[in-house]
Amino acid sequence: MGAEHLERLMQDTRIIRHLGKLKSVPRNAQFMLDVAREKGSFGALIADWPVTDIVGLWKYLAKQGNQMGGLSAPRFLRMVGKDTFVPSNDVVAALVAQDVID
Repeated sequence: MGAEHLERLMQDTRIIRHLGKLKSVPRNAQFMLDVAREKGSFGALIADWPVTDIVGLWKYLAKQGNQMGGLSAPRFLRMVGKDTFVPSNDVVAALVAQDVID
């Protein structure tokens, strides 16, 4: 994306106007294409990831993708239909209250 295109996007009220997130779109598209070449599809990577290592998938997406840290990876996975939890403040408080985490 060129500077002019990014500037037009930054004025578009229909989308999230965050420069870092806008710049991440082509990077993440390339990441998905690379995975698709290796695995047959990006969906195959998501579907075949062991359910017992969902946090590992978050970490993989955060490391290999762009702007996928924090809550972005679990929220993305939810949007694409992968069963995962989102560690919101309420979820973290419940886990602490049950002595699952410190």
